[in-house]
Amino acid sequence: MESYLSNRKIVTVVEGSTSDELLISCGVPQGSVLGPLLFLIYINDLPNGLDSTTLLYADDVSLHREVSDIQRDFMIMNEDLAKAEDWSNKWKLDFNIKKCVSMFFTRSDTVTTLPTLKIKYQLIENVTEHKHLGLLFTTNPDWSCHIQSIVSDCSSVVGGMKYLSRLLSRQALTLIYNSYIPTQINYASVIYCGSTQKALEPLHTIQYNAALAASGAMRGSSYEKVCTELFCLV
Repeated sequence: MESYLSNRKIVTVVEGSTSDELLISCGVPQGSVLGPLLFLIYINDLPNGLDSTTLLYADDVSLHREVSDIQRDFMIMNEDLAKAEDWSNKWKLDFNIKKCVSMFFTRSDTVTTLPTLKIKYQLIENVTEHKHLGLLFTTNPDWSCHIQSIVSDCSSVVGGMKYLSRLLSRQALTLIYNSYIPTQINYASVIYCGSTQKALEPLHTIQYNAALAASGAMRGSSYEKVCTELFCLV
């Protein structure tokens, strides 16, 4: 492993001209089978010494803290961000400040003015809506915006299926359906499926419309009949 990571050099080739070699003294090799594993090992100690809950997923990092005293807890968060900055400087792995945002989750309709959070002397933007790992979060614990986002994406696919319905076979349309609609709806559904029936109704509607477009069933057919015809085409 030492020989694999030590004395690595890179060059840049532009239109046949090669630059001088540059010794790489940090980071992990890219494009290798071991690369992703080595990167996870490389960043694994980031949470050490932080008071806030730290979640790592690939190259995404998020800090969480339950707030009981806004001033005190935001001060602790800023201290944790300073520690994360020290870690970044030590291991020469910069955070993308432009992609850093903060969110304050609450069930209250009125929120007092929030203290600021900073990293590398830059203010972190506070947002009311943010997509993280494919899930659309909002400041209030409600998945209606995420559900609407799914419906919007699926609607584009359904529109395309209807346009192509006279050109493609039912098997081809079914393949499009299975490739896009269930994957969009099922992704992280275990998290948002606890929403109210009213909030989930648009998902049932768009799935029904997509199944109609794929199966060729008559509008007004029962959902069960449409799905039966659709699955018979697979």
